[in-house]
Amino acid sequence: RQAQAPPAMARAAAFGVVLAAAVFGALQLTDVDPAPLEFPPLRPLPPLDGPDATELVTVERLFEGDEAGFKGPESFVFNDDGSVYTGLADGRIVRLVLGEGEGEPRYEEVARTGEKHEDCGALALEPLCGRPLGLRAEGNGSLLVADAYKGLLRVTPATPAAGVGADAEATVETLVDSALEGLTLVNDLEWDGTRRVVYFSNTGRFPRNEIHRMLIESRPTGKLMRYELDTRKLSVLADGLVMPNGIAMTNDGSALLVCSTATSSLYKIDLDGEGHAVGGLGGARVVQNDLQGGPDNIRRRHGKDTFLVGLGSKRAAPFSLVQLLSPFLTLRKLMSLVDLETSTALIPKAGLVVEVDADGQVLHLFQDPRLNAYWVSEAEEHGGYMYLGSWRTSFLARAKL
Repeated sequence: RQAQAPPAMARAAAFGVVLAAAVFGALQLTDVDPAPLEFPPLRPLPPLDGPDATELVTVERLFEGDEAGFKGPESFVFNDDGSVYTGLADGRIVRLVLGEGEGEPRYEEVARTGEKHEDCGALALEPLCGRPLGLRAEGNGSLLVADAYKGLLRVTPATPAAGVGADAEATVETLVDSALEGLTLVNDLEWDGTRRVVYFSNTGRFPRNEIHRMLIESRPTGKLMRYELDTRKLSVLADGLVMPNGIAMTNDGSALLVCSTATSSLYKIDLDGEGHAVGGLGGARVVQNDLQGGPDNIRRRHGKDTFLVGLGSKRAAPFSLVQLLSPFLTLRKLMSLVDLETSTALIPKAGLVVEVDADGQVLHLFQDPRLNAYWVSEAEEHGGYMYLGSWRTSFLARAKL
């Protein structure tokens, strides 16, 4: 007579079969295909009382609690005429008066990159409302804008020097239409005024409201694009990049530094005299692979050939969720079924900015340990402050220098 398995064992076996079937079924619901990732060992952040780090002691939040929905000031333009602009999560481009000398900080809408809707700011409506990310000054009063869904835009405020209260409408011109060119996530840009070329990143195969899937997948589906403003010619500068994001040009115009958010890395692309990539489409090389967080935007410090990089997350000892999960491909694939809002809640808050040189080597860390600023997308210095943008927060942070 054949022995029967104990009831508890039989129940456990049945549960295992059901669980395996459920996991298998869930995996069929996503096309995310995570790539194996290897990171250098985690290091602790440099001590704030040492020579390699600076504590951002006095950090204030501007526009927090704003009834009009100030959220996600990703990038900035500080013009020579004193005007300051940023883009928000609901598709607005706004002009800021920062109150650095006197008066209260305030802002006004100057343009929208998409349509106006009462629910703009919701992730599902981003393709309709637009989501301005990287901003650059063209130098003639106009702004060059990387909109995640709309493409490369030129926004010309009606009265760039008039300050808050101007009534005339801005003009919004589409230079590169994402839908027509098959671009999925236009993220950041750099303007080469000498060559009159715009370089911009197309981060990968998923749109911005599914960007967590791109982080999870971490495959080389991103590109860097090159657009000649006078001839309207669009071409691919570099291909096969893992989540390219922020872009900055060296002082002499000989190279671009490009952030790879998913891999905590920096690419460098050498340029020839006409601004084409030396080495062609495969000319990007990794010059830094051990940033202590996911880099977002990168901006050259004024008067220097060093750069400030906003870190949107932290990858440092004693713990990094990204590093912990990196070898578990099936688990990462299952996590892609979670929505972006839920995924964002899993990202630990950290207020980190690093300074790097033109070869991507880390020179210094700036940190807000009190987390008055966190999820930093971009850092810019102006008027004795370091302004700290964010892809997510409902305020603009600035630290007194």
